[in-house]
Amino acid sequence: MIDAVIFDLFGTLIHLRRDTNPYLQLCRAIGDSSRIRESLVVDALTLADFCDHIGVTHPPHLAGIQRDLDADIDDASVFADSLPTLRAIRDRGLRVALISNLASPYKRAVTQLTLDSHFDATLYSCDLGIAKPNPDIYRAALTQLGSSPESTLMVGDSQRSDVGGPMACGIRGLLLDRNGKSSGDSVLRALSDVTSYLSS
Repeated sequence: MIDAVIFDLFGTLIHLRRDTNPYLQLCRAIGDSSRIRESLVVDALTLADFCDHIGVTHPPHLAGIQRDLDADIDDASVFADSLPTLRAIRDRGLRVALISNLASPYKRAVTQLTLDSHFDATLYSCDLGIAKPNPDIYRAALTQLGSSPESTLMVGDSQRSDVGGPMACGIRGLLLDRNGKSSGDSVLRALSDVTSYLSS
């Protein structure tokens, strides 16, 4: 019996209609694209803060890249099925968590789109210093939810982070594939399809 559902954020609940890949722009500008993963596990509210955190000189045109980042976030929207699905799950009395790999500025989208109130637990990689598919992030969600792996589902658009990672911890993972490119018993075509798994 499922009593808790964990959701991914971007690509699952929120759509970035505009995505200029500002952190990739920044890492290319500093000449080290390998640093991009670090943006997910540090608390840096601006690109300048991130540069300071990793100890690199602010590149030229940093202000322009920051404007791109802010515009990307401001243009984010919820998918049409996100809020109805979250409400339907809460109406069933289930607990709901959010786990997202993201750089600190992107947390603003959750507040702007008033998603905060739909979650019993919210776990961001930038706050915790660990990112999916590190098993500790899923275990932390279970602890905050007061749920067991066997009674929890995770839904997201990444096979590695939202299906494989949770399954390694005993959580059933469901892949959301809105484009219909994947198939199988654990693939959802629409977010609302998750309700069909709640009695299993």
